[in-house]
Amino acid sequence: MEAEKEVEGLIETLDRCRDSEARAKAAEALGEKGDEKAVEPPIQALREDSNSHVRLRAALALGAVKDAAAVEPLIQSLHTDEDANVRGGAAWVLGELGDQRAVETLIKALKDESIHVRLFTAMALAWWETTERLHTS
Repeated sequence: MEAEKEVEGLIETLDRCRDSEARAKAAEALGEKGDEKAVEPPIQALREDSNSHVRLRAALALGAVKDAAAVEPLIQSLHTDEDANVRGGAAWVLGELGDQRAVETLIKALKDESIHVRLFTAMALAWWETTERLHTS
């Protein structure tokens, strides 16, 4: 009951708080909770928050929750977010999630204008390949 109230409070903070640092911390905490209710609010923040730091933390939170529902929003973010840090974070999380739907997008992101995004994409693909090899050995 207490944990549920805490998750609801974090969701409320992420959705409505004016302080971007508080929203970023709420996104991170939701990821750490791993609650199924902690998936949609970070997805919404990733898509809609005006602050790039909040969007980055939302992407990382989705990686911590490890829900397949996060893959498409992360792919979209990697394609369209104006901030290289957010795109790089989305690439990293997509690599961690290891969902086949992200492969084409990650390969395209190797040509991103930002060295930051290219680096995180390459690391994500390397992580993915290593993980795949461990699972198939």
